[in-house]
Amino acid sequence: MKIYILNYGLGNIRSIQNAVLKCGYKSELLSKDKRIDCDLLIIPGVGSFSEASKIINNKFKIICKLIKENKFFLLGICLGMQIMAEKGNENGSYLGLGIFKGKVEKLPKVIQKPIIGWKKTILKNSKLSYLKKYN
Repeated sequence: MKIYILNYGLGNIRSIQNAVLKCGYKSELLSKDKRIDCDLLIIPGVGSFSEASKIINNKFKIICKLIKENKFFLLGICLGMQIMAEKGNENGSYLGLGIFKGKVEKLPKVIQKPIIGWKKTILKNSKLSYLKKYN
């Protein structure tokens, strides 16, 4: 199986590459726009829709054309999945890849969002807190 990981500067590509390897496959990083023949293209991403849109739509025109022609399977992770929509409105209105209909919108402030990042954890009445006392 031929797997490429799109390296456009906003993804945790080494983590994805390690995960693919752990599944028993090799992958190649795709950093330049060119015609490719593969079974799967993975689009990772961490960052803003606007930045991803600018980079992918301007730097990877051949790849975008192949994606729209449905030449291979496509897996988007996090921002990589969001960029598959028609458009996104983070930091303005930007075009996505248009793989599926719809737009990515920022959640309103009144909606409680998941905790992202490192937070202090306090263990009470658990086996771990018991072990911590004696180690």
